[in-house]
Amino acid sequence: MARRSRAFKACARCRAINDRKANTCWSCGYNVFTSRWDGLIIIISEESLLKDIVGVSRPGYYAIKVL
Repeated sequence: MARRSRAFKACARCRAINDRKANTCWSCGYNVFTSRWDGLIIIISEESLLKDIVGVSRPGYYAIKVL
C-alpha cells in the first residue's frame, strides 16, 4: 500500500525523500514530486554497496518505490 505522508514527498526522478515544503529536490534539483511512495531506505555512507544496488548517487533518505 502506498504511504501518504503529510511531512514528506518523494522526487519523481531520483526517489529522494524531501520535506513537504521543498521546491526542488536536494539530491538532483528536479522540481516534480509525488506524495505516493512506498518503503524507505537510508544510505549513510559514500562507500555503501547498497547505494550502488539501489542506484542512488549520494547518502540520504530514498523511497524504494515511487507510484
